[in-house]
Amino acid sequence: DDNLFYIRHKGSSNTKKCRVVCSAEEADSLFKEFHSSNIGAHFGQLKTRDAISQRYYWPGMSADIEKWVSQCTVCQKNKKDIKLKTDLKPIKVKTPFELVGMDLIGKLAKSDQENQYICVIIDYCTRWAQAYPLKSKSAAEVTQSILKFVYQFEVPKRILTDQGREFVNTINTEVCKMLGIKRSLCAPYHPQTNGLVERLNGTLQRALAKLVEDKPNTWDQYLDAVMFGLRTKKQLTTQFSPFYLMFGREAR
Repeated sequence: DDNLFYIRHKGSSNTKKCRVVCSAEEADSLFKEFHSSNIGAHFGQLKTRDAISQRYYWPGMSADIEKWVSQCTVCQKNKKDIKLKTDLKPIKVKTPFELVGMDLIGKLAKSDQENQYICVIIDYCTRWAQAYPLKSKSAAEVTQSILKFVYQFEVPKRILTDQGREFVNTINTEVCKMLGIKRSLCAPYHPQTNGLVERLNGTLQRALAKLVEDKPNTWDQYLDAVMFGLRTKKQLTTQFSPFYLMFGREAR
């Protein structure tokens, strides 16, 4: 272990063990793994740097990553101006699954599996998110996504959605009533109320666009990898990854 060492960030009492990267070739390989792979999903400078720095170190690492991300041809090709919305007061929660936000992405290019939508559910406490590919936005399919989430984790106390018919319908209402889930609805024409899931939607769509490039019908093949990447990246608001807040450790 002669190439392992401990680093402590200035002003912090936290110490972590990182492996020293000894060559430019290895550093370049790591950048491709953490940025350009399906899990890396061409996320930005901060997420890429945070992911690499959890495990590796080399002198000038931050500057190198900033340069490489700015020169990434896929990122530049798919770069879009991101308009920041008016800041809203954050919704305060104390425990996981106290509140989850739910929304749909689509209509997307029909995949080989005939999927055209993504049902996204995110926990407001841990920022853990799930994304389920759907063939349609019917009440039955969308409600099935809620059941999948429940079977994987637990029954959330409250679900926040917009007032679309895919969410406000007899099937959805009855299932939530049966499970004891309270419903909250965003005001019409004001989706920012569910701002956390709206931001996730944008991040997810940009990542998928960069990975599919000229094969838009393959987006659902990348969905699980992109979601794993999102769950293992540190969030600016919590300063932890959703994975850490769910399991008490970082992913291997």
